[in-house]
Amino acid sequence: MKLKKEILVGIISIVGIGGLIVGFFFLKGQELWKDRALYYAVYDNAEGLTTGRPVKLNGLKIGTVIDIKFQPTNLNSVVVEFELTDEHVKKIPQGSTILLNSDLLSGAYLELVWKDNVTFYQDKDTINAQVSQALEDQINERLLPLEQKTNELISTADSAIK
Repeated sequence: MKLKKEILVGIISIVGIGGLIVGFFFLKGQELWKDRALYYAVYDNAEGLTTGRPVKLNGLKIGTVIDIKFQPTNLNSVVVEFELTDEHVKKIPQGSTILLNSDLLSGAYLELVWKDNVTFYQDKDTINAQVSQALEDQINERLLPLEQKTNELISTADSAIK
């Protein structure tokens, strides 16, 4: 009788530890059973990028940011480690770039700019990296013509009233 209880406690312990491990990886944004390809990108500034943020291609999530750390030889650079988990996008064609992008609501994320090529980066290669135009700059670029037209309208209305 005592042997059955010990076996039951052992089975419950193993299931509990397995659940903790799976939960830990789930909370980090990683999936244990998916095949993945690992790549690196180097930026001068991380722009608020954090681990667990998505890597997107044409608006669809194809991977996740795994780690962000300083480059050991140059503390002015930040190395971003990311993985691709989408079964259709495992290898990145050479010439493609990975943009550090941000939007108003969700914050910083990586955007893959696909370049059709017959040669591919290997797993754990460093991909060409660029920082896209800041969101503030994008908004200012669109609002500047509107501001100019508003000023012209006000001056025209002012002269018409006089």
